[in-house]
Amino acid sequence: MRCKGKAPLKFTSWEVLKRFLILFLPMVILIGVITMAIYYSEVQRDKEIIESKEMHNMDMLTKMIGDEFQVIVSDLMILSECNELQTFLEKPNDFYKESLAREFLLFSERRGIYDQIRFINETGMEIVRINFDNGNPYIVSDDELQKKAHRYYFMETFKLNKGEVYVSPFDLNIEHGEIEWPLKPVIRFGTPVFDKEGHKKGIIILNYLGDKLLEYFKWVSSKSSLGTIMLLNPEGYWLKGMEKEDEWGFMLENRSNKTFGNVFPDAWQKIIDNDSGQFYTEDGLFTFVTMYPLQEAMKSASNSSFNSSKSWNGSDSNFWKIVSLVPHNVLYEKPQRILKKVLQLDAVVLIILAISLWFVAYTNACRKHMEEELRKHRDHLQELVEEKTAELRRINEQLRREIAERKKAEEKLRKAYDEMKFCLAQEREFKLRTAHYFFNPITIAKGYLYLALEDEKHDKDKILKAIEAINRVEKVVKNITQRGEIVE
Repeated sequence: MRCKGKAPLKFTSWEVLKRFLILFLPMVILIGVITMAIYYSEVQRDKEIIESKEMHNMDMLTKMIGDEFQVIVSDLMILSECNELQTFLEKPNDFYKESLAREFLLFSERRGIYDQIRFINETGMEIVRINFDNGNPYIVSDDELQKKAHRYYFMETFKLNKGEVYVSPFDLNIEHGEIEWPLKPVIRFGTPVFDKEGHKKGIIILNYLGDKLLEYFKWVSSKSSLGTIMLLNPEGYWLKGMEKEDEWGFMLENRSNKTFGNVFPDAWQKIIDNDSGQFYTEDGLFTFVTMYPLQEAMKSASNSSFNSSKSWNGSDSNFWKIVSLVPHNVLYEKPQRILKKVLQLDAVVLIILAISLWFVAYTNACRKHMEEELRKHRDHLQELVEEKTAELRRINEQLRREIAERKKAEEKLRKAYDEMKFCLAQEREFKLRTAHYFFNPITIAKGYLYLALEDEKHDKDKILKAIEAINRVEKVVKNITQRGEIVE
């Protein structure tokens, strides 16, 4: 690889990769730790919300069922003490029986939640019976009335005192000894009937349509719960199960092995040993409460105006377990969605970070190599400087010696110059004196000769020759004094 510049520097990709990993891996670890912290925090927060919500669902269901029971017990008390029934007990003829039947029929039409409303006398024989018939209630004819003395709900209810209420187990309706199809879940509410003299004359039985109660479970499951809400009897059979095919195993032979305990053995052990609670297993989050229908009914009876002093009469063997199961995939669904989004964000961040850190690593590698090259250049320059310095020292020393020699030469030259100057001065002085001592006499001689030339007495040729000789001497003297040459 090369760093861009005037002089590219070569280095290996491994150097960049090593620097990149040193920078990148700690960031990956840090982002991973932060991501997992967010995820586990979200999981814990969601668990707390779901736990609270499921407990609230349990409370809501028990409240809804309790309110429904309060209405049923109130209806039961009204029917057990209505005027038409008391009149019939006093005058048991067809006219008053018909009047009682019409009253029960009208009540069935208005309420719409009872599959059957019956008055059974002390022998266990149905006297009046109203069948709801899926919203088309009618009075059952005398020839279709049945003897119920052998049925558990008659025997249990007939044992009670005035104002006490019996609640049957939640099961399927049976007609003529056979389970009615389509399956019809019912809960039977009963109370004994007394005449004005206080003699026990029979019982009132309301067959409450259990589908209405199960609708509460469906509604809460669909609107509020994140899981499945189930209703179990004391043996762990499903009254409201995760699958419809698993329900009512205690009454249907082909479903006899369909129990909650067979599917969730560990969870069932915890549920059966406690009245309420919440726990996790490998199947998910279980939330449960225990509901005692008879206690709920007697609470309603004690709150009514008919007999507030009566207490609950019965045992705790008839109870329901309301259980909610939120599977693990639901528990972790939202955190996993958040984790997915966070991981997507992390991926984008890591890509950007990787590009940035690769650039940083590349830049650092370039910088390091440039620094290394600069160091080498600096060292080389230092060596060059030292070499040049040594050379300069040598040159300086040589120059110093040359300067000293030059100074000596200059001194000699100066002395020679001074000597020459002196000589020249002497020469000039000599020339001046020579010129003075030669030219003055020559000039005087020439003057006298010219004067003699003007005198006709003298021989002019001789005088001219004398002047010519003097001129020649004058020229020689001029050349000697001016040019230093002895020539004419």
